[in-house]
Amino acid sequence: MRAHLGAAKACFPSARYQRCKVHFMQNVFSKVPRRESADVALMLKAIFAQESREAALSKAKEAADKLRSCRLTKAAEVVENGIEANHNLLFVSAPPRALYRKQQFNGASQP
Repeated sequence: MRAHLGAAKACFPSARYQRCKVHFMQNVFSKVPRRESADVALMLKAIFAQESREAALSKAKEAADKLRSCRLTKAAEVVENGIEANHNLLFVSAPPRALYRKQQFNGASQP
């Protein structure tokens, strides 16, 4: 994996590296004891469930503070650094309703 990142950086020096939510969460869980993973999962899901970027950033800050209070400072650092470095993680998943194509049905069963 690291070799691919190095090759991509060499070919596209101005491109930013983006992580997906799954790998971001795996990075956080790698810093958390198994007995704490359910609570941390709820915190991370709450971040991604927010309806706006500002609310998600606020929730991420809140989660990082809570992780620090539980002595999970490395996990808190991963949350803060990951969210700041990869704003695409906070993309609101539902596109505007105007982008949906209106479907019309003629009443007959359609295959």
